[in-house]
Amino acid sequence: MKVHKKMASYIGVLLFSAFSSNIIAECGPCDEEQVHKGMLQSLPPLSAAIALGDKNKLNQLLSSGEDPNVINPLTGMSAMFELLNAKCDAQLLGTMIKHGAQVQQPDERGVWPVHSAATQASPDCLRVLVEAGASLEQPDSSGSTPLFYAVKYNSPQVVRYLRDQDVDVMHTNKRGMDIYKLALLYMVVYDYRETVDVVREILEQETQ
Repeated sequence: MKVHKKMASYIGVLLFSAFSSNIIAECGPCDEEQVHKGMLQSLPPLSAAIALGDKNKLNQLLSSGEDPNVINPLTGMSAMFELLNAKCDAQLLGTMIKHGAQVQQPDERGVWPVHSAATQASPDCLRVLVEAGASLEQPDSSGSTPLFYAVKYNSPQVVRYLRDQDVDVMHTNKRGMDIYKLALLYMVVYDYRETVDVVREILEQETQ
């Protein structure tokens, strides 16, 4: 598991613990099953189905008209962003978009769906977003494009995919960082060797 995904999971556990504590305080001597049930019932239906990993339920909810843009108060994310920040299922993502999920809007941090999709191990969900009109050159609030996210989250397969789509590999964000500096930084901290090798190869081709 990637370091950043571990951190996200840890934060999720903390949020779950705090939320569970509130439920326990309200219901008195509840057992663990009641706590989990109470938490899930408090979530938007699509978010609850994603938390359970229930694809059939997700499809049923979308078909019945559930809005994929409703924000989960626990995570601060819409169902689409929650899917993109978990192990994204490209088919489910396509279904969400078909039922109105907003591809062209960022979250409250200034992060767009294409940035979250670029953190996945494969480019499948990125392809779905591109087909729906998303731009692979979209900057976030810091000026970082999806390519920066693929490097940051150690996704060499996505880095290669983005290179093949002719994105700007020389782009510099608002902090003066380019993908090679970013790759070197994360190699030192997290040993992202394969990603660094791919970035080096891309930049060597670019300067020939």
